Amino acid sequence: MQSLQQAIELQANHGEAHFQLGNAYFIDGKLELARKSYERSLELLPDVADAHMNLGSVLLQLDELESAVESYRTALRLQPHNGQGHYNLGLALFEQNKLQEAR
Repeated sequence: MQSLQQAIELQANHGEAHFQLGNAYFIDGKLELARKSYERSLELLPDVADAHMNLGSVLLQLDELESAVESYRTALRLQPHNGQGHYNLGLALFEQNKLQEAR
């Protein structure tokens, strides 16, 4: 994690480094830091489906269900055949009790 933080210090606009730092924070359970890293990554690289997917997973754990659904839908617009994305979207919709939509 330290090397990613150093890379960002050297090149603040390195979207991949922000994405990978978000992954490290997510694994460590530092959800707010993961969220910020993914959001910064997406400011720099808005068409990275995995970043939208991972942000959705963070938001789901933070119980920000509407935002999670939005992130998953964006990821699926970029990668429509992503099975994990469809599962995650269904899970977020289920958590909102939107059972018809979740099907």
